[in-house]
Amino acid sequence: AASGLYDVSVIALAVPGPGGPVEVGHFQAEVTSGPTFPSACVARMALLVDDPSDPSGGGFVEESLGEPDGDITLPATVMAGDRILVYVLPRDSSGNKTRWSGGERIAVSARGPAETTFEPLDAVGAFASTMQTSGAYSVAALVGDCSVAGWPRVLQVVAGPCDPDRCVLSGDALGA
Repeated sequence: AASGLYDVSVIALAVPGPGGPVEVGHFQAEVTSGPTFPSACVARMALLVDDPSDPSGGGFVEESLGEPDGDITLPATVMAGDRILVYVLPRDSSGNKTRWSGGERIAVSARGPAETTFEPLDAVGAFASTMQTSGAYSVAALVGDCSVAGWPRVLQVVAGPCDPDRCVLSGDALGA
C-alpha cells in the first residue's frame, strides 16, 4: 500500500430495512513506509551543465527531467566530457519513499569502452562521473548486491565537439 494519510469509512452493506448501505463508522489511518528494500530502490540520472544565469560562466546547474526524489532519467545519450550524476533513492518493499537506515552499501559503476568509476558525493546515494570515451556503457546502480529497479541501463556516450587545439592535419600533399 502507498504510504500516506487515509480517510476510512466503514459501510454496512446488509442493513435490515430500506435505505441500502449505511456508514457505521469513520476514522483516519496513517500508513508509513517500511525499511529500505534493495530491489525496490530506484535511481535517476542527470547532467551537470553550465548555469546560463551565471554571468561569470563558472556556475553549474543540474539538468533533470523529474523531481529530485523521482526516478525519471534523462535520455540515454550524452556527450563525452559531460558530468553525469546518479542518485540512488531508497524505497520500501511496496515502492514507497523511505529513508536510508545507515550502513547500506550503495554503489554506481559503468562498463564500456573505458572502465568508469562514479565517485560518491556528499549526499547519501549521490554519485558523479565524467565520461571521456565515446561508446556504449552499461551503468549499474546497486544497493548491497542487488540492482535497483530498472537498472542497469545503457548509456550512449557520443564524441564531443571538435577541439581545434587537438586537431592534427596530415597527408602526402602537405610535404614540401
